[in-house]
Amino acid sequence: MDNSSRLCVQMNGGIYRISGLPDPILTHILSFLPTKEAVHTCLLSKRWKNMWASVPVLNFVLKEFRDGYSDFKIEDYETYIHRGNEFENPYNEYHDPRPLFEWFLHGVLENREPLHLGSLQFRWAPDGGCRQVSMNWLDDIVLLMPRVISVFIWKHPCLDFPDSVFSCTSLENFELVVNNVPKELVSPKSISLPSLKVLHLGGQVLTDDFMKLLFLGCLVLEELELDECMLVVSDISSNVLKKLVINSFNFNYDDQIQISCPGLLYVDVCSLGPT
Repeated sequence: MDNSSRLCVQMNGGIYRISGLPDPILTHILSFLPTKEAVHTCLLSKRWKNMWASVPVLNFVLKEFRDGYSDFKIEDYETYIHRGNEFENPYNEYHDPRPLFEWFLHGVLENREPLHLGSLQFRWAPDGGCRQVSMNWLDDIVLLMPRVISVFIWKHPCLDFPDSVFSCTSLENFELVVNNVPKELVSPKSISLPSLKVLHLGGQVLTDDFMKLLFLGCLVLEELELDECMLVVSDISSNVLKKLVINSFNFNYDDQIQISCPGLLYVDVCSLGPT
């Protein structure tokens, strides 16, 4: 047996052994892959056909579709990602990856098993002009009881963030960064995040009303990071907060923010302007 034949046998044997592992181990392995690649494993064999649908991690990154636009074959996915009568061809003559990205995202959510979700990562950073992306699909994410939600949006003209995220009882770590001008005003009607321990907000307009709702609805919040936010607040008060980071260029000479957090162990306040 020559080296090439021996290598082929070893590779085939390796594939067979992996496919023979229990489902929880296979889904754990797939959780380390981008969701786009995890779904693509449905082509390997019948054993893998629906394995991706139980992976406890979802990550949707626009860049993955922009870089691999010419390599993306929709026929590889549409057999296992059904969009019903609402399906429209996401390809376009300008090679804009955004319609394809949105088609894939909604298809995954419609065909995923209704199991609890460990974490969601969403990265929307288009190259060209501003294109509004609907965030209503986050209502479906909340129903999956996620522990972590991380959302980064670049050049988004208007973010209509659903209030349901601010009442997700399972959420422990929440990141919402919107890099846009003008900055977005966060104004949920109510906040009830009883499990939230870590919160990172970026590019937001934060008011006293929001901060009051935040600390009343997040009774175990230990870490708060505010990155390049417009702080229209006079008071930050919490008995449980342990870490506070404020990176902002929106402080003025007349602005005064009283910080009353007796449990703080770490404070970092940085401003690019007068503080």
